[in-house]
Amino acid sequence: MRGFLKWLGKVIGSALTLVIIIALLPYASSMLSAILPDLSGAATTLSATLSRHMQESARLETMLVEEEGVMTSTTDALLLGEVQSVDVRYTYRASLGIDLRKVQLQVSGNTVTLLLPEIEVLSDSLTPEEIVRKDFWYPLTDERLQTLLQQEQERLRACCLAENNINEQAWQHTVAALEQSLGQWIALGGSGVVLQYAPLIQQP
Repeated sequence: MRGFLKWLGKVIGSALTLVIIIALLPYASSMLSAILPDLSGAATTLSATLSRHMQESARLETMLVEEEGVMTSTTDALLLGEVQSVDVRYTYRASLGIDLRKVQLQVSGNTVTLLLPEIEVLSDSLTPEEIVRKDFWYPLTDERLQTLLQQEQERLRACCLAENNINEQAWQHTVAALEQSLGQWIALGGSGVVLQYAPLIQQP
């Protein structure tokens, strides 16, 4: 009988403890809110500061690309076969980065998320280093050569964008360059504000 009463007392005690904890939860939440600092205001202020600074800064260079290659073009004529060929050894240089005006910011509590747009080619150039022509029958004009060089530059630009927009290292370069550019403004947010980065998903 004593064992049963002892067991019953433990059950009742545990039930009362659980009821008390549930009843005090709203008060505990209020107490924690009063003790812990509310950083949502700081995050909102930092978000506005960063947004203003990025609108003023426009485009940000994040990495440089240099590539050497050879472009080959041939022209055939009916019955005669190949009447023109040209080989151009070139150097392609590109400055890659992001348009800071396209960055979107989201604030949730003490966290500021920067949604980064795709990498763009800010500027690029294709410099011919050596041109070898075989055009006795059908001379290559300067206009035709410039057209070929422009087409090759456009091809390289598209390849450069496609490669670096899915490249993890390029993403890390972008984040590092952004943090360096916004360093003094990020410091204003204080250590309690959390910054994170995510790609901006363009709506179709």
